Amino acid sequence: MISRRRLLVGGGALAGTGLGLLWLRQGGDSSLPPDTSATGGLRLDSGLGKGFDRFLASLAGTDPLGAAWVEAEGVEHIGSLVDALDGSIHTAQNARELADAVAGRVRADFQEGLTCRVGGWVLSGTECRLVGLRHLLLRLEPGNAQLVAAETKVPSVADYAEGHIAPLANWGPKSTRVGEKFNVQIDGHSGLWFQFSGAPAHARIVIDGELVKTSVSAKVVTSGLFGEMQERILATPGRYDIALVDPVRGIRQPVGQFVVRPRKAASGPGKAGFCEIEKWGPQSTRVGLAKNEQPDGAMGLWVRSACMPRDAQLIVGDDVVKSSVKKFGLSAAIPAVFLEAPGELELVLYSPATGQRQPVGVLVVE
Repeated sequence: MISRRRLLVGGGALAGTGLGLLWLRQGGDSSLPPDTSATGGLRLDSGLGKGFDRFLASLAGTDPLGAAWVEAEGVEHIGSLVDALDGSIHTAQNARELADAVAGRVRADFQEGLTCRVGGWVLSGTECRLVGLRHLLLRLEPGNAQLVAAETKVPSVADYAEGHIAPLANWGPKSTRVGEKFNVQIDGHSGLWFQFSGAPAHARIVIDGELVKTSVSAKVVTSGLFGEMQERILATPGRYDIALVDPVRGIRQPVGQFVVRPRKAASGPGKAGFCEIEKWGPQSTRVGLAKNEQPDGAMGLWVRSACMPRDAQLIVGDDVVKSSVKKFGLSAAIPAVFLEAPGELELVLYSPATGQRQPVGVLVVE
């Protein structure tokens, strides 16, 4: 099984999405497996020596990525990929020299903007050529197929350590309702934007534990809800965690939660069931002070909601208070005696006919 921390420079690879992705090791020993290491039964012959073939064999879990890149680029000839590799990789005399040559070329590719995008991942050109070469070589030997199929996936991004990747100024949209797309893009996905400053080019957005397509620029990262994920999330009310991940360093930076609110019911008084509470107030007062004072000395309180059962009542703590259903929602009178001491009064809407309860909030008496 491949460890998430066993990276390309260390002779391993990471299948982070089921497609595979090569990462740069952050410090530590950069040596490849010793020249005596086995290829796990895979038959590879690149023409660049057994050490290089062992290195390619160690990139387990990357064959789907290599296959996708080869198909996208229309690459058919192994020789063209071998020739395209940096000369320092060709001339490496041992495992350490090969590791250093590959690591240096990968870093240089990112610095020079020589990248490729496969399956939503942004990789260096060298990484794509290496996994493409591995895929083509594996196809030459039918006996490799079973071994490739058995290569084990690596755990999900949930295993990344929490940390800081880039400063975040703002992001959005932050909510929608069931069934309602938002910021709809030309391909039909719902777009999200994140004002990250200086996020690395290989950074990705994770929504509800899943990596999603991501575009990174100097000051903004864009992503969104695509395909099946969009259908699933927009059909289910709830809160969905969003994070930015740096797969190179194995770090996850929480962003916030995207909220899908229940579908808005038909508006107006007398509608069956409660809707989401939009606003209410007053939300605080001082001891002995009845804000929005009524003729009997009670404090008037209002609750705005798109729908309200005809028999709706407001419960303050354990007591039902005088309530009236209105076009905007509900109004209620909180007796002055409730305001004689500091504390917090829980407010809940209640329908005797259905037994339904809808939390409103907490009235603070200071």
